Amino acid sequence: MHQNQQFNGTVLIAKKGKIITEQSFGYANPETGEKLTERSSFRLASVSKQFAAMGIMILKERGKLDYDDDIRLYLPELPYDGITIRHLLHHTGGLPDYMGLFEKNWESEKEFDDRSMAYNKDVVTLFAKYKPNIDFEPGEKYAYSNTGYVLLGEIIGRVSKQPIADFFQKNIFDPLEMKDSRAYSLDDKFQLESRVYGFQYTSRGTIPNEWTFINGMIGDGGIYASAQDLLKWDQALYTEKLVKQSTLKEAFTSGKLNDGTETGYGFGWGVSETDNGELTVSHSGGWVGFRTNIIRVLDEKLTVITLTNHSSNHLGHVIREVKNIYDGNPFFIPKPLISDAIINIIREKGIDDLIVEFDNLKKNEGDKYNIEEGDINALGYQFLGNKEFENAIAVFKLNVREYPDSWNVYDSLGEAYLEASKVNYRKSILMNPGNEAGKKILSHLEE
Repeated sequence: MHQNQQFNGTVLIAKKGKIITEQSFGYANPETGEKLTERSSFRLASVSKQFAAMGIMILKERGKLDYDDDIRLYLPELPYDGITIRHLLHHTGGLPDYMGLFEKNWESEKEFDDRSMAYNKDVVTLFAKYKPNIDFEPGEKYAYSNTGYVLLGEIIGRVSKQPIADFFQKNIFDPLEMKDSRAYSLDDKFQLESRVYGFQYTSRGTIPNEWTFINGMIGDGGIYASAQDLLKWDQALYTEKLVKQSTLKEAFTSGKLNDGTETGYGFGWGVSETDNGELTVSHSGGWVGFRTNIIRVLDEKLTVITLTNHSSNHLGHVIREVKNIYDGNPFFIPKPLISDAIINIIREKGIDDLIVEFDNLKKNEGDKYNIEEGDINALGYQFLGNKEFENAIAVFKLNVREYPDSWNVYDSLGEAYLEASKVNYRKSILMNPGNEAGKKILSHLEE
């Protein structure tokens, strides 16, 4: 899979703390040629949520807070009543996503790449200022919430009276000797010798996929760690090095809605059972170029850690096939993606001949490739993210033709037209500030 540009990362499998296999393939930083090692520290994305939950549990055991405290005890600026820390831990608070709020209101006159870094405290500030409506009453529904975990990070900082990154360092990473682990610091001095950088395979080779102006958030993401450090973390959770086992038991227990329905999510962990009824806690993550996953089968003390940094669409496949190998079942390696062939067509022939060349490819060599709607769509978004609008629209049009019964392909094509329209209207208004009709349309499009 690495040879087919389908995997760049590390897989570690351990049972009862003993490593069965650990292998790394590819680059920690393709720009410098630095290779991945066993100490490479990946951005964990949402796998970070379990550390934010641990921070709350540590403070709870120290008597600094209670799970059922209203969050306004610690974040009094917020205009929301009845939301508790437990609601945030369980993703049942009902708060809207902060990312959309920031896209619209954080230095919105600038392009994304030119905006200054935002941090947890800024989420509180914007929610206090704009007061977006909640999506549902607390405890009424389960809805995965990055907002909730950013607020948990801010609560940790305020209650502990220290920067969030320092709290994690002193109370989790140092005690567990996780030497390759850091939380993203609230300044420009973040240093980690073994840091891995996100990237993406594209029609132009590898390009960075590393930066966004909300990278400074800690709680919903923001933690860097190596696979070996995550194994130390995993093993510590069988002990009482950080908190009591009675505390951890609640973290590994599914939350419940107001009507008693179980959500399948504890404190920073998805909770499920294997086919054999063994309790399993797990979490995945995805941010910029990173796709991450940790699975812990508690009864068997089996740990599977998978970390990648290349904007992978294949992490789920890797995890499934690793499980098949571990269980002694047949496994298969996926064919190369058709998107790679589409890139070559565009590079060599241009978009005018894309449909004809694609049809010839399917007819003559289609069995060599894995042809999927999601892969073609992902390529369209690569082009869209690079502001190559004509290429993006051509690829999305191809996907509409291939999958005419999928609502999603039409949505993606519409998004490409929308983004191209915004750019053209901005250019028009820049050239003619008196274009009032253009300003109204642009405002409507951005809404």
